[in-house]
Amino acid sequence: MKRALVTGGVQRIGRCLAFCLAQRGYDLALHYHQSRGQALQAQTEIKKHGAACEIFKADLARSTETAQLIPQVQERMGPLNLLINNVAVFNAPDLMASTEEQFNYDLAVNLRAPFFLTQAFAAQVGQTTGSKKNPPALIVNMLDTRINQVQTDYCIYTLTKHALFHLTRIAARSLAPSIRVNAIAPGPALPPPRDSQTHLDRISAATPLGMASPPASLAQGLAYLLEAQTVTGQVLCIDSGQHLQ
Repeated sequence: MKRALVTGGVQRIGRCLAFCLAQRGYDLALHYHQSRGQALQAQTEIKKHGAACEIFKADLARSTETAQLIPQVQERMGPLNLLINNVAVFNAPDLMASTEEQFNYDLAVNLRAPFFLTQAFAAQVGQTTGSKKNPPALIVNMLDTRINQVQTDYCIYTLTKHALFHLTRIAARSLAPSIRVNAIAPGPALPPPRDSQTHLDRISAATPLGMASPPASLAQGLAYLLEAQTVTGQVLCIDSGQHLQ
């Protein structure tokens, strides 16, 4: 049985990745924080694809709720063999405008939560994985093409994505051969929550390929990682070449 947990899996990129998995025979555990209406809608639509789907509410800024998430999924659905650390907060201030409160909150959601979800996921992965009969489990961390650049806006967000990149590599070494750990670094995929389509179009036009990298292209990258049994510790930059700039 293939089961996946997608954090932030009920909207935007997370929702697209969840539907990609449903189409490939995964049963879905979708995490959400406040978007219960969207969670119920996503659950209904995924079930139409014939996949089981449960929704789980958790505030990943709270360590107690983070610690409870995977045990709750296990209790209701059984053990997982795929974790997608997708959820992130995306706040704009640069270095001098960032506050301690925002630093602590963003670090908790964007880095601490993936770290301890990785621990909990690894603890529940069976000892029979990592063989020809039982291939390795998989963790996919959602990064950002910013890890390849030096940008001063969205300072804390960018720091957390750099750290998550290094966690991807450390976990890939630490958890092999039972678990593969990879990442996807999107470029201009969707307008940021507080920006317009015009903003996305302008950034996309400036990439080497002159186009956006929409969620469907990220799902193609995920599909590759699902099948690439010898790939671990890698980052797929799906960003229309933006990492080259």
